[in-house]
Amino acid sequence: MAEVEQQSKKPRIDEQNGEDSKTAEKVTPIPENHEGFLPYLSVKDADASLELYKKAFDADVGITLKMPDGTIAHASLQVGRTQIMLCQENDMFPMKSAKSIGGCPMNLTRYVEDVDSAFQQAVDAGMEVKEKLKTHFYGDRMGTLVDPDGYEWTLGSRLEIVSEEVMQARMDEQMAEAAPPPKAE
Repeated sequence: MAEVEQQSKKPRIDEQNGEDSKTAEKVTPIPENHEGFLPYLSVKDADASLELYKKAFDADVGITLKMPDGTIAHASLQVGRTQIMLCQENDMFPMKSAKSIGGCPMNLTRYVEDVDSAFQQAVDAGMEVKEKLKTHFYGDRMGTLVDPDGYEWTLGSRLEIVSEEVMQARMDEQMAEAAPPPKAE
């Protein structure tokens, strides 16, 4: 098992201002709004992505740190109760955008009150429709969008609470309808 370096228990000093961090804010091990896994996206043009997410999802931009060349090294944004972080592709960080790796290895899903309005807002902001809105067998109305960096964003609203048994029966029916006809011998 690898050894982990123990962090100093001494109060941190804000070197820029020469202040003891105890006199500032109380430090907690888990920052506010960071309780779960946070998506960290790598994008080709961080400024453009931030503008798109603000328009498409009413995102609020938080911290934005810039590289010496002026590009964004790190930005945080808040979409509803979810914190998302992003960086612009660059040689210092190994992360690449979904478009750069040739596909999206994940999907970001968000439930909203009015999926039809939210979906249209995202389309109007410049998102591309991958899957049109439709009501699914599991009771949710959902549609999927793709941003210029290749990330897939699914928006949905729960319309019906469906039991596992009913969900399975509906899925079986849908799969049977979608299955190719048996080959004639």
